[in-house]
Amino acid sequence: RIIWIHLHKFAGTTMCELAGDQLEVAPGSNCNYASDVCSQSDVRRQVACQARIDSTNFTFSAIERALTDADLNCSDAIYGIILRDPMAAIQATLVQNRFSVVESRRILNSIKQRRRPMIYSEERVNGHHDCLPAWDTYQHVDNFVTRSLGGDYNTRPGDVSEYELNAAKAVLEKMHVVIILEELAEHTV
Repeated sequence: RIIWIHLHKFAGTTMCELAGDQLEVAPGSNCNYASDVCSQSDVRRQVACQARIDSTNFTFSAIERALTDADLNCSDAIYGIILRDPMAAIQATLVQNRFSVVESRRILNSIKQRRRPMIYSEERVNGHHDCLPAWDTYQHVDNFVTRSLGGDYNTRPGDVSEYELNAAKAVLEKMHVVIILEELAEHTV
């Protein structure tokens, strides 16, 4: 079984489509399990690696949220991830998820001030930023990969530490496949 770590706006959808082209069988939209979708923070709805490995329905699935230890403890799984230029990822998230200029400035100011940004009522509507929930904002511009892999996704803006960096590096060492998005054409068969 293949478990793809789908970092938001890091070509996870492309990998899902490529897996289908190779006749891998995947769940639902974007290869995510129905209850374990983009930025899922409710651990009761998350599908850990053992359930993915035990599934006879799927050969490929994606995790598009911050990782937990339960996602990475399956020795029978093949793990993969795409990394990309961080500034390109920030730009893709802010543009494609339709963050306004005002929201973007508020996020950047929150990082400078090391406090979570205000979220106004009109921004709390489901789908305001596509699949991202209203609380999932500054994380995408403040050490997103380290947050996603390092075990403390919601730490305050500006507070990602060397501890989380080292934890993220340890997760990357568990990956069987690491692709750099800007080099994808060189690796695609």
